[in-house]
Amino acid sequence: MTSLANFEKIAGVVELPHQAVIDGRLQPSVTGRTFENVTPRNGTVINRVAECDAADIDAAAKAARRAFEDGRWRNLHYREKKRILFALADLMERDAELLAVLELHKYADLKSVSITIR
Repeated sequence: MTSLANFEKIAGVVELPHQAVIDGRLQPSVTGRTFENVTPRNGTVINRVAECDAADIDAAAKAARRAFEDGRWRNLHYREKKRILFALADLMERDAELLAVLELHKYADLKSVSITIR
């Protein structure tokens, strides 16, 4: 079981990404604008996030279309897809506590939450 003090400690030091992910890369919005990501948990600013607009959405949609059409995932052998998905699962298990803190930080009053992480 993870304690409230441990959740608060992790939430206080974790560095959250502030850029958009487009074509597999972190990058600022086309305009360079950002907005404050405020947690409803206590009203504090968690971080600043890329303020994406239509140009960013268009770039992301075009990148997704390219990835679909060039077959980089579709044409992978099922064993390679399995390897990639299991690697993702391993990373999620490794960072389960951090992922839980990030989700709880966004939505919950940590004082009312108890969570067991394997």
